[in-house]
Amino acid sequence: RYGVRLAVVTVPTTKGVKAGDYANKLLDTQYTDGKNGSMVLLLAMDRRDWYVATDKVMKRRISNKKGIPYLKDAFLPDLKKGHYAQAFTKYSQASDKLLAYYAEKGKPYDPADAFSPLALAIAVVLALGGGLLFRSYLIGRMSNVRKAAAADEYLDTDSFHLTDQSDTFVYFTVQRIAKPKVQDTDDGGDFEITDDCSDDDHGGGGGSF
Repeated sequence: RYGVRLAVVTVPTTKGVKAGDYANKLLDTQYTDGKNGSMVLLLAMDRRDWYVATDKVMKRRISNKKGIPYLKDAFLPDLKKGHYAQAFTKYSQASDKLLAYYAEKGKPYDPADAFSPLALAIAVVLALGGGLLFRSYLIGRMSNVRKAAAADEYLDTDSFHLTDQSDTFVYFTVQRIAKPKVQDTDDGGDFEITDDCSDDDHGGGGGSF
């Protein structure tokens, strides 16, 4: 449909070669017939590594920053459970959505493009309105609520009797523990590229499952 080649390759081992380098080599030698780019999902079963590699053309359609994390979120849960067929199906379905987005928008997928300030404002107004209506409904159904002219009318003077009172201060200890610094990342939430082999001719990213 989009003139691209999508591949899934599983190997018992990469024989010490990084999964990303191995996947890039596959692209360069075996999957070069994609008119509009090629992409391969590699699984190395000995180390349980995965890597999605894109060639120079495909990485303009499926970006490292947003596209690869989108694919990962689609197939990794099934991959971790050993549901390989389902994982490969979701990999292809997610790829289809990314390619359709590029065909329609002319740029790689970016979830920020879906944000609409107007839609957010409408949602806030509707949420506040619904909350106020529901609050009014609940108050209307409360039979034990009545207005009081003064604050002390809410007190039950016979409900509490204080017979003794004392304050004893012993000591206090202060401990200051530095908060760990949060490092900003551009890897899509919990997505961690542990095998980044991107270069001028290849894109992609990977990790373990």
